[in-house]
Amino acid sequence: MRKDIAVGSLIGIFMCLVTTLLLAAPAKETPGAEDAAAAASAGDGQLQVYTTLTDYLEATGRTIGKYNEAPMLATRVAAGELPPVEDRIPEDVMVLDPIEIGEYGGRLVGHAYPGTRTWGYLGIVFLYESFLRTGPDANTIIPNLATNVELSADGKTLDLYMRRGVNWSDGTPFTADDVMFVYHDVLLNDELATQMGMQRQFWSPTDEPAEVVKIDDYHVRFTFPEPYPVARYHFTFELGLEGKIILPKHYFLDWHIKYNPDADSIAKEKGLDRWYELFSTWGAITGRTQGWLQFPTIAPYVVTEDEPGFIAAERNPYYWKVDTDGNQLPYIDRLLALQNIEGEVAAAKAMAGEFDYARASLDDYVLLRENEKAGNYKVHLWNVVGSTHFGLQINQTYAKDLVLRDIFRDVRFRRALSVAINRDEINEVLFQGLGVPGQATVSPKTSFYEEEFAGAYADYDPESANAMLDEMGLDKRDGEGYRLRPDGKRLSVVIEYGNFFKSTMFELTKEYWEAVGVEVTIVERSLSLAFKRYPANEVEIGGWAQDDTHEMGFLTLHNFFVPNGWDGYNNTWPLWLQWRLSGGEKGEEPPAEVKRNIERSKQMLATLDAEERVRLGKEILRSQAENIWVIGLVGYPPIPIVTRANLRNIPEEVLLSQGVEESYLSPSTFFLKSE
Repeated sequence: MRKDIAVGSLIGIFMCLVTTLLLAAPAKETPGAEDAAAAASAGDGQLQVYTTLTDYLEATGRTIGKYNEAPMLATRVAAGELPPVEDRIPEDVMVLDPIEIGEYGGRLVGHAYPGTRTWGYLGIVFLYESFLRTGPDANTIIPNLATNVELSADGKTLDLYMRRGVNWSDGTPFTADDVMFVYHDVLLNDELATQMGMQRQFWSPTDEPAEVVKIDDYHVRFTFPEPYPVARYHFTFELGLEGKIILPKHYFLDWHIKYNPDADSIAKEKGLDRWYELFSTWGAITGRTQGWLQFPTIAPYVVTEDEPGFIAAERNPYYWKVDTDGNQLPYIDRLLALQNIEGEVAAAKAMAGEFDYARASLDDYVLLRENEKAGNYKVHLWNVVGSTHFGLQINQTYAKDLVLRDIFRDVRFRRALSVAINRDEINEVLFQGLGVPGQATVSPKTSFYEEEFAGAYADYDPESANAMLDEMGLDKRDGEGYRLRPDGKRLSVVIEYGNFFKSTMFELTKEYWEAVGVEVTIVERSLSLAFKRYPANEVEIGGWAQDDTHEMGFLTLHNFFVPNGWDGYNNTWPLWLQWRLSGGEKGEEPPAEVKRNIERSKQMLATLDAEERVRLGKEILRSQAENIWVIGLVGYPPIPIVTRANLRNIPEEVLLSQGVEESYLSPSTFFLKSE
């Protein structure tokens, strides 16, 4: 997804996948050129990153004599449509040293997420920009749109230093005014923030909002009511609206009631009721919308076409990165994302040479490898961190059937259903045996991991499952062998999942659970409908990706283990989450253990003591292991990526993180070699 196009109705797709590459040790608080070079040169054949031209000179002894541009932009300059390239390059230009210097031109063809009408997957890869980035070492934070982020010793003040001279794609300067606008006029506006799904608690450790002031055009200071050391990590993975503070103020002024008293009237002319609906919809805040084509970006590409079968983009003439020869990036002129391509069709198109860059399924991996030479493409099998991939969320606050809700709240039921699942078989059937079966917890590469957490009620043991269900008093069965509830009705449950996921996962789960006497119905929902039904407390059991399991992802979010944040993809405790987000005014007060986890979460976010932070995190994960708030299945399966043989600057070994995907590889350096 484009970094500058936030999603509302589709945000859950990316939030469920939105994790960064921060794994083991806490990242450095003050990133700089040395950090960037160290992170980006983790091994041979890797990109190197230099924060500014000065940093490049200091690190290498070399400089850049002049800037160059793509022929298509030189033509526009000659026609008087654009200023010269040296006037479009920012004062604080970022310098990338790619695997090899590329050549300009060409169009890259890829695909979007199945069933969506947005950039989807291709957009996450190529159109993602944030203030900070992570390097290939999957640990160190490096600069991006920010040249520096400084956290005070007491953890209460964070200074954001923006890259000087960056322009939006329409030539308007990108400054602190944009950040101030989004924070004060969007995030802190109740009507607009609610409409857009923005949640301000991510920008403060308490219910009291942070004080955000503009020091100068490129310096913003965040002052928090309590210590908030993890705040800096939100600048690293701003994919979701909870961290989205990069929007063009100048573009939105006409649709904001504070700046345009006629905004409501304009909304009505567009068929909407209120100004904030217009701001959200016309302003391209909710995915593919009317404002899509006009939306200014700081990403490498600008959307130019939006048709039923495809979405197209071309290079941003004001992009703020260059290579070591002074060539303004990106190298590739245009992108094309084909819509509604999935499964065998995607694999067939990849083998037929119709994709330059595509994500494939493990189901097709062997076939794709066998046809590499004939198809003139290469298959990369890249490892994944930060996601347990799939989880099952049993609704603890389900209100339509109180007998069923009481069964759901009995920990023996959740434990029984967990051990009734054959994770090894799921791994073999869906992931070629390449995933890691286990319970929902964090990555083994984090400081919070304990083997006992991953193994809690994760061994396939249907005999034990039957015993626990019998012990609950669910020992009576009907003529078809299904268990009976205390009220004499058949014990039946419904699993609802978004159509982004494979049905095989849930079909296998149905077999396992019915083998121990629990009838299961599987219902596939559109993603937009799933995002409405989960928070509305309509779903009995939800199927979703349980992510944010890397070091910083767990620290900042941990939404699957504590009722903390956005509820569009979390079905474990809709009413408890409402209670948490409303300060107790809505929803239902959770039990003591869940409230303890909420307090542990608050303390973990605020403490400056690294050991105490780990201790609190482990307490939360121990609670998950004992209570099975989420039933984890299989994690970390590698992902096949198919690239055309002439697509260059693709590393051999890559550590992917769901959500951020390959964006940290700086795909603006990818290029199509002349054949």
